[in-house]
Amino acid sequence: MFKKIMVPLDGSELAEAALPVVEGLATCLGSEVILVQVVPSPRGRSAAKFRPFSPDLPVAVPRAREDVEMARHPIYKDQEMISLKAKAKASLARAEKRLRDQGIQVKVDVLFGRPAEEIIAYAEQAAVDVILLSTHGESGLGPWNMGATAERVLRGANVPVLLVRPAQARVRRGDWPDLL
Repeated sequence: MFKKIMVPLDGSELAEAALPVVEGLATCLGSEVILVQVVPSPRGRSAAKFRPFSPDLPVAVPRAREDVEMARHPIYKDQEMISLKAKAKASLARAEKRLRDQGIQVKVDVLFGRPAEEIIAYAEQAAVDVILLSTHGESGLGPWNMGATAERVLRGANVPVLLVRPAQARVRRGDWPDLL
């Protein structure tokens, strides 16, 4: 039924509220779980070019103290991506360990870009059977707000999407119906 379950996490407790449901499903169905975290693409800063002081001047010169500081300690996009990927993997490690301790096969991946778009694209590329994510909606619209990312994934995914409300995610293994 669900051989591959994709679980997008963002490092928050709200997102991790989906883990008990994932544990129950993956244990009952013998599914592989793919944990993903989407990190915004870094812009990277380089000391290679200063911002132009004036459009009339052909030479770019430092305009602010920040430009001078950047020139001393440039940060390049690839370095920033490596750092962000390491942070994301570290934040996924606890969830990965939790699932592995339950005997669940787990894969971890870090994506760069806009969360909903990357989740949808990855789900297609990895041929997942279901996307399971926690809703984060907290903007005051009550039970109808599920969070912008969750809503975009729900509308754009070509596979089933299971949304878990954090307050209702406390599910124990024995709570699953006999249908599973």
